Amino acid sequence: MPVSNPHRFNRCWIVVAAILLLPVIDRAQGADPPAASEPTRVLASVGDVLITQADVELALGRAGKATEDLQPVPLPVMMSTVDIIARQRQALETLKKQGKRLSDEQIDQWLTNNRPPDSQASAAEALADRAAAARVTVDNYREFLAFRLSWPAYLQTMLSDANIEKHFLNQKSRFDGSRFEVEHVWIPVPPGNSKARTAARAQLTSLRDQITSGGLTFAAAGKQLGGDAGEQAAAPQWLAGNGPLIPRVIDQVLQTPAGSTSDVFDSAQAVHLIRVLQVEPGERTLAQAHDEVRKHMLLYLLDYLARQSQHELPLVWQM
Repeated sequence: MPVSNPHRFNRCWIVVAAILLLPVIDRAQGADPPAASEPTRVLASVGDVLITQADVELALGRAGKATEDLQPVPLPVMMSTVDIIARQRQALETLKKQGKRLSDEQIDQWLTNNRPPDSQASAAEALADRAAAARVTVDNYREFLAFRLSWPAYLQTMLSDANIEKHFLNQKSRFDGSRFEVEHVWIPVPPGNSKARTAARAQLTSLRDQITSGGLTFAAAGKQLGGDAGEQAAAPQWLAGNGPLIPRVIDQVLQTPAGSTSDVFDSAQAVHLIRVLQVEPGERTLAQAHDEVRKHMLLYLLDYLARQSQHELPLVWQM
């Protein structure tokens, strides 16, 4: 099976995905971005597999570069990249169950075919060399390759014109230029801090009860919370269905009728509450939105596969 360069594919995919997942919060509370010189620092685990700073550098196409030449990865980008790595591992497990993960023999063949011209290294030696250069474990590098080589083959079967049209029709307001006037409050939650997340959910649930009973406005709720959330809530914003907020927030906007307040909901970085004030329908056609629909399908398909293995391979933050 001919396969494109997984590193080139990885850089394009992970940058697009990380940008799409950037939080509305500029920084997580109480944490500094890991320095580029801390490659072995453990950030999270997926099942029993550790994700380190070096795995993030590999995913972002920065592996093997001199640490003194690298700036620290901004924390929101790092968190989004870890989230994508976790979903890739979960998706790969689903592909394995479906018989669509490339075999170890096919991966070894790729390693042999992509050795330096003067190298006679075996596949195992080539894998070890690549892992050492990236400062990740051999097993993690093999899984990195397995996803990068299996994923394009899966996409070839799924990104058909018929499926793209179906995706557009199923989520038309996301792509047709519809605009939503939204009020939004949120409470940032440090990665892996379940106690803080529970407290944030309780606080926003209380505020929601006051808002829906008419005793509190979103602007007043935002001022109670303070910080960026207060400023955001005090000024309702217009969003497109493919707007700049993280996908979890946009998904909730699309599911909330005009004039309604959402339930409290979670993203990886915060707990949120929104109110949709009004909706202006759009008129864009599939032909006009085709590239956006196709890009969104990448994340949609990744989520679809990842959800099927999330219980077996949960993401656990260890920062």
